[in-house]
Amino acid sequence: MPPCDIKRTLDAHNALRKRHGAPPLQWDATCAAHAQLAVDEITGGDHPVLHHCHLVMEGGQRMGQNIAWGTYFHRKPDPEKVCADLWYAEVDKPGYHFNDPVKYPDDMKGTGHFTQLVWYSTTHVGMAKSKDGKTVVANYFPAGNVVSKGLYENNVLPKNTAFEFRARNAAEQQRIDAFESFDRDYDGRLDKVEFGSLYSTLKSAAGHVFDHSKADIERAFAKADGNGDGSFSPQEFIQWCSRIEDADAPGADWKYMVGFQEYDADGNGAFDKREFVRFLSEQSNRRYTTSEAAKLFDRMDVNNDGVIDVQEFKAMVMQGYLEPPPAPAPAAGSAGAGGGRLTAWSADLEAQLKVVPSFFQDMVDELKEHLQDGGAAELTLGSHSIKLKLISDYGWSTMSARWG
Repeated sequence: MPPCDIKRTLDAHNALRKRHGAPPLQWDATCAAHAQLAVDEITGGDHPVLHHCHLVMEGGQRMGQNIAWGTYFHRKPDPEKVCADLWYAEVDKPGYHFNDPVKYPDDMKGTGHFTQLVWYSTTHVGMAKSKDGKTVVANYFPAGNVVSKGLYENNVLPKNTAFEFRARNAAEQQRIDAFESFDRDYDGRLDKVEFGSLYSTLKSAAGHVFDHSKADIERAFAKADGNGDGSFSPQEFIQWCSRIEDADAPGADWKYMVGFQEYDADGNGAFDKREFVRFLSEQSNRRYTTSEAAKLFDRMDVNNDGVIDVQEFKAMVMQGYLEPPPAPAPAAGSAGAGGGRLTAWSADLEAQLKVVPSFFQDMVDELKEHLQDGGAAELTLGSHSIKLKLISDYGWSTMSARWG
């Protein structure tokens, strides 16, 4: 079946959502696949009947859905926009009661397409059409048109509402909290230096398995800065590391997407074998042969679906497969030229750490504070890299960086 164009779908939806102060949607392949199944079912018989179907994902999450049918869609160069405009037109005919939205549940057939299209808390869309182009279906997640006190007022905003970004789910709130904690000049945006600190910290929080050079940070910053203006907002940051699972889950695992998404070449939220081998070769702290990498892939693909998803990846991290092989414990005391076990901050140590660029000074400051507070640490210092393991009575954490 001919797919709907992703860019035209998003442009058409997001232009209309902008009129009502709603944030832009992102494309999702799962929504699109279910929309295509709905198209196939609707048009599959001798006497097609429009009906809602294929609304539930494999995990039980429910999607919203808009359907359009017409003999003229296939003659238009942009059927995605034609359908979005058709659904949106319900705002005026029959009209939506912005001032008294409690009436809406009694008039659901009248404006349900419009309200789903602009529903603030919806984050993703996928769209599909029939072979003849006359039937078009869009699936949305999470679903709009949820009848509960206050939801319509909060999600269907009047025309010309100024955009004000707010968290749409728990995972987005986590991102906003992280963003604000690194916005050191309180201007509501992160510049490259602030982003570098956030990026390094998040990678450390994700099990400290991602070495990050200045080039890594430059590449990630360019990807996160959606409009290319040299800084980015919480919204741009959230879109950069968002996934559909965040929309109805607490999102405690979202930090594992930082770095992971850089190697997910097709953007489907999982590693195929080629992406997995590339990731291991560039980011793992231990060397794997091609055969070993293939065996590890098969071992971690616990549901045998041929890919490593974020949960399987998290399990691999937590089981230590990306950590370097165990080495003999260094002698206690202060670090030598290459590093070692540390129990105190000293002038000699400070002098050794001068090799660390100012861009990664946060790591040096954290080591100094940790040692001065009575903690211990293990340091591996190279001419272009640093690895730290901070040890306390409550456990340990690690971080690393590369440069030059």
